[in-house]
Amino acid sequence: GDGHEREARFGAMADAAFGDADAERRRRSEERDTHPSGSPPERGLDALSHDDNVVRSQVALMLGDAVRDPSPLFDLGRSIEDAAWRAFAQGGEDGKTGASSPEYRACSRTLAANLRRNPDLRQRMLTGEWTPKELVDLSATPDALATEQLRNLRREMDERSIKKRTREMGLGDAIATDKYRCRDCWAAGSSAANNCAYFNLQNHRDVRKNETWGSKDSQADDGRVLVRCLECKAEWNEATL
Repeated sequence: GDGHEREARFGAMADAAFGDADAERRRRSEERDTHPSGSPPERGLDALSHDDNVVRSQVALMLGDAVRDPSPLFDLGRSIEDAAWRAFAQGGEDGKTGASSPEYRACSRTLAANLRRNPDLRQRMLTGEWTPKELVDLSATPDALATEQLRNLRREMDERSIKKRTREMGLGDAIATDKYRCRDCWAAGSSAANNCAYFNLQNHRDVRKNETWGSKDSQADDGRVLVRCLECKAEWNEATL
């Protein structure tokens, strides 16, 4: 279908762009081996090699296609690529710069994938609601660029993960919350004193109390919850908030 064709085209465009960057890196390495007396001076971001320019053009086309840029020369795609280049082409701790920068590569791929999948994101860029720099700044925050459907899916997965962890702790279907505060952790100066979980006593009777169903103790539990501090494991009863 069209989706698979676009997916394949994006993959080919990215591979072609970054494949050229790898070839350039190998060529520079060979030059250093051939001329060991010294390396060429460092280039600024605007003093680019032919290979860097080729890669940048291909990445701009990839981004322009992803955002469905209507301009003949993909002006918006080029602006997004330039923002990514300015932010990440100087490289990181590995010392790779320019088109070989892993940060630049990762940002370009992330932006292209999210622009392709998220019509709301494309619309924000096409209408100018977000600038290219704002888009690049958000590339490190997955949920900021994801579709609403994907954000909901991640939220559900997080909730299931929390419930699984609390079940393993013996709290059954406890619910993680920051609405309650552990007095012990608070007194100790812990910044995680609100890292708690709770469940309703009306649905989970504590058999250790040996209470009688329908008793005053049982009825009193209807408006209370059992809270456990996830830091120090202390437990106590609280009124339902």
